[in-house]
Amino acid sequence: MAKTDPYMNDIFYKELGARLLDMRKERRIRLKDIATYLEISYQQYQKYEAGITRIPLDRFLRLMRFYKLNMTRFLKGMIY
Repeated sequence: MAKTDPYMNDIFYKELGARLLDMRKERRIRLKDIATYLEISYQQYQKYEAGITRIPLDRFLRLMRFYKLNMTRFLKGMIY
């Protein structure tokens, strides 16, 4: 099993969070509204956008459905 580089994981989650933030702002959705949709606090969602906390896959998939986006297209070009 290959070792993962913790630094690369940090970069991935920071970039993922930045994309989530951009997407929300482009669509003019309030932080509170998206957090309510996910049934979490706005502070928790803010941590996802900042790349501080890793977003669980089930929540990420709900976001893709909410935004009507294809997960593969959303992640394209990101560093894994």
